[in-house]
Amino acid sequence: MNTSNLKLNESIIYASSLNISFEELIAMPEKDEYVYSDGPNYVCSALAAMIYKIGGLFEGYEVNAHEFTPKDIYMLKFWENSFEGCKENNKGFCQIMGKYKIDLPQFNTIEVYSHMNEKCRTEMPDYERKKGC
Repeated sequence: MNTSNLKLNESIIYASSLNISFEELIAMPEKDEYVYSDGPNYVCSALAAMIYKIGGLFEGYEVNAHEFTPKDIYMLKFWENSFEGCKENNKGFCQIMGKYKIDLPQFNTIEVYSHMNEKCRTEMPDYERKKGC
């Protein structure tokens, strides 16, 4: 909304003056280029996506790191899954160590595309991903 230093209630009032509902306001994506008074801010999955972006894994694609959830991160088709030591679990990924096993449904299955995850809804309980969302 091109504002700065507004508290939540002030943001809601300002958004209302622009005919933006509270639901629309909280659904607005946070852009990668936003910098706050204490610097850029990222949750875990956005940080991972930004590291991938800076590292060139999204080269040639327009993606917004803040649109990635932890599930979106592990579903990215970035990984070599032919490592011999990992074939025994038949899941397509390898757990290096640890007593507990983790299940990552659809691991390494989504090819990168521009604007990915920008229109993906996350609704419980299954958080199913619609094709091409």
